[in-house]
Amino acid sequence: MSAAVNSGKTITPNFKHRLDGDLSSPRQLADIIGGMTFRAKGILDLVSVNLGAGDKASDDIVQAAVMAAIEELNDIQAVIEAFHDVVCNQPTPMAGGEK
Repeated sequence: MSAAVNSGKTITPNFKHRLDGDLSSPRQLADIIGGMTFRAKGILDLVSVNLGAGDKASDDIVQAAVMAAIEELNDIQAVIEAFHDVVCNQPTPMAGGEK
């Protein structure tokens, strides 16, 4: 992800902190995806518990939590595509034609 700034410079944040390792082997890929899946499931578990609770979180908080889980799933897809691109040495075709 990069963004153009008024000065004409491009900002490219380093999101390596989102990964629990590197992508040098299928085993490490599985470990990274496992951690990401665990985070997404944790968020959705909290939302589902909230739906049955007496004191419910606000709609804004529930929406933010669901969006966080969706973004985690998008991150999983991006990690798998990056791994595929390196292993197969070709770009991954996106499901639904998005990229």
